[in-house]
Amino acid sequence: PFNSWDRQPFITKVKDGVTPQLEKAFDEIRNNFIMGNYYSQEGIDNDDGSSYYNTHHNFFVYARAGMKNDFGGHDNYHHSNVYAYHSRGAGINGALRTHQDRFYLNKVILTNSNGYIKYDCKCNTTSSCPDLHANEIYTYDGTMLDICGQDLKERQNLGYDIGTTVSKWPSDEQIIYWGRSLLGLF
Repeated sequence: PFNSWDRQPFITKVKDGVTPQLEKAFDEIRNNFIMGNYYSQEGIDNDDGSSYYNTHHNFFVYARAGMKNDFGGHDNYHHSNVYAYHSRGAGINGALRTHQDRFYLNKVILTNSNGYIKYDCKCNTTSSCPDLHANEIYTYDGTMLDICGQDLKERQNLGYDIGTTVSKWPSDEQIIYWGRSLLGLF
């Protein structure tokens, strides 16, 4: 697993090559096979202000969650990943408006039927909810408990999780195929 601690700000010209600023260019975490043996806490743990991470095309196996972001972190994007045998796909704290985290186009195979993500449910009052859409969620029975007191249909009617689906577990062979395809291992 990966753990970041971005506590120290730096003024650089990295973002656009010209303007001195605190906002950095995105760090990229891609094309990895990450196994959280001994039931790791998270596959990617963005702590203490960790921001601007673009995490994509990774195969995560075993952990409590695939993505975690808290204590002031923001602008962390997880997309096009496979999270196999996790308790949830992500746990995210609130962010400032326009600095939301994003979790989309992922395949999440849950070890339970709980909601696939946990975040501050009051974020809709501040327009700071994470951008969640087009995820494929898999549970043993093809059902998923509520997220923020709403089932998936209710969420989608309110404009959240558009394109996200819930289905029964795929076979282990299918999950391995997804991982191999994602990482180009053929």
